[in-house]
Amino acid sequence: MAIYTNEDIIRYVEGELSSEEKQKMEDDLRADVSLAAGVELYRQLKETLEQRLPADEGATAMQQTLRDMRGKYFGGAAGGGASGGGADVTSPSGEEPGAGGKVVKMKVRADVFRKYVVGLAAAAAILFAVVMLWPSDYLNTYGKTQMVGSAERGEGNDSLMEQASAYFNAGDFEKALPLLDQAFRKDSTNQTALFYRGVALLHTGGVDAARSDLLKVYAGGSLFQYEAAFYLALSYAQQKNNAVAKEWLDKIPAGAPGADKAAGLRRKLGVN
Repeated sequence: MAIYTNEDIIRYVEGELSSEEKQKMEDDLRADVSLAAGVELYRQLKETLEQRLPADEGATAMQQTLRDMRGKYFGGAAGGGASGGGADVTSPSGEEPGAGGKVVKMKVRADVFRKYVVGLAAAAAILFAVVMLWPSDYLNTYGKTQMVGSAERGEGNDSLMEQASAYFNAGDFEKALPLLDQAFRKDSTNQTALFYRGVALLHTGGVDAARSDLLKVYAGGSLFQYEAAFYLALSYAQQKNNAVAKEWLDKIPAGAPGADKAAGLRRKLGVN
């Protein structure tokens, strides 16, 4: 399934996607409950903001400011979206702002100014809600993967791995973990079990144990080597350690498994 960021959700709701992008996202929305919930959350926040903002020039300027802040918090819209150069607003006393920005002239009466302040407070509250309700949960945004059955990887029809795969793909990592652990203890060369055990550990909060497994997978040079590097990067990004996350992303060559997700994570972290 495709990976979508908060900026993708905003562009979809704001009608900034191409027809092809929109169709693809709507197809994924029908299959991804968490993505649909993210879209609904932004729509509700947008509707609340629009209801609370006064319909005057001050509100127009403030909405421009929010678009600028959107660029700061969500990375800016691709393809010429709403993010971009800000709007400077002249003060009620008529003082001119610094040169270089677009100037929105306002003649502010006391009642309009009160509306402006109320609207600004509402906008700030909405922006705070967006930032707080959409934290940088890199693991759930970029860490989705499906465990391929052992038979499909040419490892035989191992019942432990098949059971683990069913739980893992359903997102029940707590139940998948003991099965993956048993499979690895049964065969310590089973890189599939070791890799997915590491990923499951990440999802259940066992970061140190997860890194231990993923480091072994990376060192083993198996088909999972670069996917392990990606999840190691993800574990550090989740802890806001972007420097170490970048070190692991740098180990993933173009075209390798996980390279597309790595590129998306690079953009999100701003470490290209």
